[in-house]
Amino acid sequence: MQKNARMRFGGVMARGINRLSARAVETVKKPGLLADGGGLYLQVSKSGTKSWLYKFMLNGRSREMGLGSLKGVSLMDAREKAAGCRSLLAEGIDPIEDRKTRQNECKEEVYVSFVRSGERSGDKRVLTVHQGNALVIETELTQGTIHKLLRELVKIM
Repeated sequence: MQKNARMRFGGVMARGINRLSARAVETVKKPGLLADGGGLYLQVSKSGTKSWLYKFMLNGRSREMGLGSLKGVSLMDAREKAAGCRSLLAEGIDPIEDRKTRQNECKEEVYVSFVRSGERSGDKRVLTVHQGNALVIETELTQGTIHKLLRELVKIM
C-alpha cells in the first residue's frame, strides 16, 4: 500500500470486522460511537448508557437500526444480529422494515386468537389465548385473574 493511501485512512489499515473486544465494550466511558466493523457500532450516551446500533445504506439513504442495550444484548449477540441484517441487505430487504413486519405479525397472531377465543362455559367466562399453535393462557375471567392475564400478555408480546 502506498504511503499516501495509508495517510488518507489515518495511517492504519482497517481491521475490518470484529474490532471490539468484550473488555473494551465493558470499560469504555467516553460518549460517542465505537465501530466494531461491518456497520455495527457501540453507542455510548453522555449519561453512560450503552446500546448497539447497526448503520447501513439502502437506496442511497443512510439508515440506523437499534439492536438493543448492552445489558440485554452481548457483543456476540450484536454481531449475530448485524450479520443477519447484512444478509437481508444482500437480498435487497430493509432490515428495519423486516423487523417491523415480524413484530406486527406476532402481535396480530396473538391478538386475533385472543379476540376469537373468548367463550361462555356455563355461567363462567373462560378465556384461552394461543400464540401460533401453542396454548399460552387458559383461565376463568374473574376480578382476580385480570391482573394475571395482563402480566402474561406482556410476557408474550
